Amino acid sequence: LSNWPPSKSKRSLFLTRMAFLTFTAGPLHIKSKKLLVFLPAAVCVSLVSSESIGACLEGERCDQQALGDIEESQLLSVDLLQQSEIKFDRMVQPEFSLYKDAAPKTTTTPDPTGMTMNAVGDLEAFLSALITNVVCVFVFWFIFSMLRKSYPKMYYNNSLEGIAPELPDTTWGWFGATLGLKIEDVAERISLDHAMMLEYTHWSMKLLLWIAVPMFFVIGPINCLFGGYAAGEDHLSYLSFGNVENGSNLYWIHAVVIWYVTIQVKNAVYTGMNEFIPRRVNWLRTLPEIRSKTILVENIPEEYQTEKGLADFWKQLLPHATINNAYIAKDTTMLLQLIMGKDAAATSLQQAKKQQVESGERPMFCESFFSERVDAIEHWQKKTQEAEDKIKAERGRIDEDAKTAGGVNSSSGFVTFASTSDAELALRLSGISHEADAWELYSPPSPSDIRWDDLTQDQTAKGFRTVVGYLCVVGLYFAYMPIVIGVTNIAKVID
Repeated sequence: LSNWPPSKSKRSLFLTRMAFLTFTAGPLHIKSKKLLVFLPAAVCVSLVSSESIGACLEGERCDQQALGDIEESQLLSVDLLQQSEIKFDRMVQPEFSLYKDAAPKTTTTPDPTGMTMNAVGDLEAFLSALITNVVCVFVFWFIFSMLRKSYPKMYYNNSLEGIAPELPDTTWGWFGATLGLKIEDVAERISLDHAMMLEYTHWSMKLLLWIAVPMFFVIGPINCLFGGYAAGEDHLSYLSFGNVENGSNLYWIHAVVIWYVTIQVKNAVYTGMNEFIPRRVNWLRTLPEIRSKTILVENIPEEYQTEKGLADFWKQLLPHATINNAYIAKDTTMLLQLIMGKDAAATSLQQAKKQQVESGERPMFCESFFSERVDAIEHWQKKTQEAEDKIKAERGRIDEDAKTAGGVNSSSGFVTFASTSDAELALRLSGISHEADAWELYSPPSPSDIRWDDLTQDQTAKGFRTVVGYLCVVGLYFAYMPIVIGVTNIAKVID
């Protein structure tokens, strides 16, 4: 150590030897406590050897004395290894390992997010989760059946109103009656959209049946028995591809399995589409006449935001078409408030009359704490009449303002044609304006599904909400992975 610090080449050789000793001794099970004596001696040998070799590497003359020192250092290192009586048992897991705190080795996919896939002990976790989910299904099934009897209007009001078939008046009778429904009946009663949502779940279950059953009962046992047990102690992966060792002949079987899955998915998609088209055609043929001849128009330019301007635009665009009606959605916020006030006054008037019939006396009403009491029936009759007058005046104001662009007129409206073919032709038009976001055309929804507040909202507010929505989506896109990784790390710390 008198020549410390050594040169660059000496330091490199020294660090290399130390790294080799550390990474060799670390993972092995060392039964001798003489390692405490061996490592310092090995360090000294490494220093002596590196100094001598480094001298030769730097171009200095290596005389016989230097070569003798090298041979002596090598013999000394062998002698120290023999005297240390270090015994290695490679069949026993090491008590100390540089990889002790590392995550368990996965047997399927790599680990890009800090989360592990299948690993040792996951089978017990999977079975516990499976049992928990099955129990939850039965618990919520029971809760729904109980609440259905207590709150009928909330849980089966469609059946009470005759929209859906009448259900048995028993706790569990709804289950069999629900399973007996056909998609055609559902489409006829609650629209094709809702029926197709249910049909999609049926389609997914059928597809999984055709794929999962052969995978579990045929391919799974083959992977388990002939895969080579590449999963080791990961019992959850015994039935999966993770149990197949590299280079196994089962790779050819899995190539066939991939084609089987591809063909089944393709057949399922084509079958689902072939079943959907007749339902779609039947739905179009049974649409209400006014709905089949009407189109929904959004983002109408400001110069056409009157009912006359909207009708003139479409007459100019489709000269051969006959337009029965053009309507612009209007801002009726004030009118709605007046109508709600009138309804509240009418309800109070009915209650006052009912109270008079029950008590035989005309009820009294006090509008505020300091006001005098007045006859309730006369008071609410007066309020109802005042509300009707205000409603009439507000409707007149809206009709007058609607004659000019802007104002109460919004940028959304409906155009009704004389024939269904003209409406379908109008829906297929594109590029009717130089502005990319102007004249957006849609098939109109059912009248009960129209959200008039969305149609009449201010364009500036609508644009602002749209921007906020896009920002939220982008924020979720960039924040998703950090959130997942953070939650995973927190879970690891808690464990």
